[in-house]
Amino acid sequence: MMPRILIVDDDLGTRQTFSVILKLDGWDVRTAADGRQALALAPNFRADVALLDVCLPDMTGIDILRAIVADSPFTKCVMMTAFGSVSSAVQAMKLGAHDYVEKPLTDLEVLRIAGHVGHPPETSLSPNRTYGEPVLDWRVATTLKLLRRRFRESDLSINVIAALLRVSPEHLSRLLKRDTGEGFLLQLNRARIDEAKHLLRHTTLSVKEIAARVGYSNTTRLDIYFRRFSGLAPVAFRQQYRTAHNDRPPDQA
Repeated sequence: MMPRILIVDDDLGTRQTFSVILKLDGWDVRTAADGRQALALAPNFRADVALLDVCLPDMTGIDILRAIVADSPFTKCVMMTAFGSVSSAVQAMKLGAHDYVEKPLTDLEVLRIAGHVGHPPETSLSPNRTYGEPVLDWRVATTLKLLRRRFRESDLSINVIAALLRVSPEHLSRLLKRDTGEGFLLQLNRARIDEAKHLLRHTTLSVKEIAARVGYSNTTRLDIYFRRFSGLAPVAFRQQYRTAHNDRPPDQA
């Protein structure tokens, strides 16, 4: 079951941005623009984490905090404000807030806070991260995760993922090379060849069938990248594996 997070903020851009990055990180997300919407959502949604803006059009985040703590004490509430003060922070903590942070928050800070306060999703971009620990740029980490999930799609491209992340392909390419040392196509083909190796070892699928399964439109592309990453042609790789394992027949697909 995906962990749940409620975002309450009257700024549409903030809600949209936080929602996108948290959904990509494996969270079930609900958003509210004011206190009325938040209080309507909270009882049924039962969030693991609630990010509450202190200043809202119809009530304060402190009012929502009181209601959530009373109805759902296991929900961990984090108060957000652009106008931090010691008195409001103390009041929030006394009422049961788990933390108190000042806006604006960067994308990376939102991911860190959510993962630190709640239980990080099993599919988390950085499952071993800790609060305040440096991690990959969230767009790079998300791209790598999407590659692992979607490499079988023959039409997958950096343009497709960049559109999902709402950044330009050029900027995403620069981030990838900066953080991983490799470009998008190299990462994509590496994922495809890793899967091709698994299929060659453990199935009786033909090279043509494997090429289609891992996202190549023809065997030529598979052969080119397979030789690049392993130094062998796919057929030679399969034969080498079988010889090393005493010609043991592979499992059926």
